[in-house]
Amino acid sequence: MNMVQFRSSALTPVMAELMAQRSVTMIDQRRNRGFFVCPAGQMQAEEVNFMAKEGKSLVCLALPASTIADLGLPLMAERHRTNGEWRHAISIEARNGITTGISAAERAHTIRTAVEPGASGGEIVSPGHVFPVCPPANAAPLDDPIGAMLSLVRKAVGLEAAAFCIIMGADGSVASSTEALKFSKALGRQAISLDEALAPTLGAPVEGQETSFGFNCLTTPG
Repeated sequence: MNMVQFRSSALTPVMAELMAQRSVTMIDQRRNRGFFVCPAGQMQAEEVNFMAKEGKSLVCLALPASTIADLGLPLMAERHRTNGEWRHAISIEARNGITTGISAAERAHTIRTAVEPGASGGEIVSPGHVFPVCPPANAAPLDDPIGAMLSLVRKAVGLEAAAFCIIMGADGSVASSTEALKFSKALGRQAISLDEALAPTLGAPVEGQETSFGFNCLTTPG
């Protein structure tokens, strides 16, 4: 796998995009893939449509386990037998303001409803077309893409809730880190590494990471 290059000067554009409620790309080089990630608090139809059209995979809602519990959402399985990267709760829909629930506008409405401060299970119903996930218990920080997303959007907008999708390639396979990064650049989206999304503060180095930069936003050669 070709390693991407880092640059600290991209920090301001990444944070600006998130604060403007636009998706950025988070690159997970350990698993050789990328995600589109967007703050969920003011999620708009345009960003749901962007993820569905350009990412081409399932649009999910990353939440802390405590928020999943506050919403009264049971997990799909008590013992997850998948790769352990995240735990899936049952799918949801907003109780009100919904027809089919599948349109970009209605999925955005469901996402906003679920993450509204003080929201409870009374505002949502199941099943639906939005798929909440939370980090696994006792996950190692650098092995936790959901925790990285939550950390990133919290630093940008103050709310731990993110809509996301894995980026797929043109042939329907999961895009590699390099492919996802080039695709993101072609779409005019800013990118950041998973490691730096987990940094405790903006500009702080990640423990155990060998780098000469603080906040390692990504760029491709050329």
